[in-house]
Amino acid sequence: MTKRKLRDIAVSPIGMDCMGFSHGYGEIPDRNYSIAAIRKAYDFGCTFFDTAESYGPNLLPENQGHNERIVGEAVHDFRKNVVLATKLHLDASEVTEKGLESVMREHLTASLDRLRTDYADLYYLHRINPAIPVEDVAEVMGKLIGNGLIRGWGLSQVDVDVIDRANAVTPLSAVQNIYWTIVNKVDRRREKNQKR
Repeated sequence: MTKRKLRDIAVSPIGMDCMGFSHGYGEIPDRNYSIAAIRKAYDFGCTFFDTAESYGPNLLPENQGHNERIVGEAVHDFRKNVVLATKLHLDASEVTEKGLESVMREHLTASLDRLRTDYADLYYLHRINPAIPVEDVAEVMGKLIGNGLIRGWGLSQVDVDVIDRANAVTPLSAVQNIYWTIVNKVDRRREKNQKR
């Protein structure tokens, strides 16, 4: 199967969003069914699997990591052949108490444990928290890349200005957005620049 690149990370052209095995699309399937579905996708050539620490039944804090555990079990036997993407949420009070880098490392360590791996291929900031500058997050992501704990990083549900600010600090590998939102914002920005 032809691969595509997320910066320097090669992925299958179709990836598998694993959220539905834990949340979001009606009844949550049986765990064994979910694991079998992920493995079947791999058998058909899918090498890109997306999850997040928050994906769990009803997104309740006590269910955090539910989806990562399923994905980790499913891909364990062929981990080195796939690209795993996961995401973190940042709480301003947690960051104030412990410091941004410490909090991000704690979240990543927990995700890696649930995914049964020692690195994540892609690590996304799930949503922007206006109280935490994205440039600071980008700086820590650069350190995690330098430490070999992640291969690349990404942003989810962001606008063009945020992408530019983050990318200037540590180049992004991926942006996960609703397509029309980002295209409309880019078009409006181009129009504004042309009028100058």
